[in-house]
Amino acid sequence: MMKQPLKLISFLLLLLQVGVSTAADSARSIQIMNESTRRVDIHWVHPDTGEMVLQSTPDILHGASFALNSYVGHTFQVRELPAKKS
Repeated sequence: MMKQPLKLISFLLLLLQVGVSTAADSARSIQIMNESTRRVDIHWVHPDTGEMVLQSTPDILHGASFALNSYVGHTFQVRELPAKKS
C-alpha cells in the first residue's frame, strides 16, 4: 500500500523539477541602449493588471545603457521624459 503514495510523490517531484527547469530556461538578460535624444525610463507591465512597475531608477540618459534580468514573455514600456528645466 505504501508504493502508491511514493509513486505520486515521485511524480509531483518530477513536475516540480520540470517547472523549475522551464522557468530557468526562459530567463533572459537584457541590455537596453537609449538612442533617443531624451531621457527615458523603463516600466515592466504586469500581465494581469496592466500596472506599470518602474524598473529604471534613475532614468536612462541619451547614449546610456541599462541592464535588466527578465523572462520570455514579459512586456515593457519605454517612456520618453521631458527635458529637465534649468
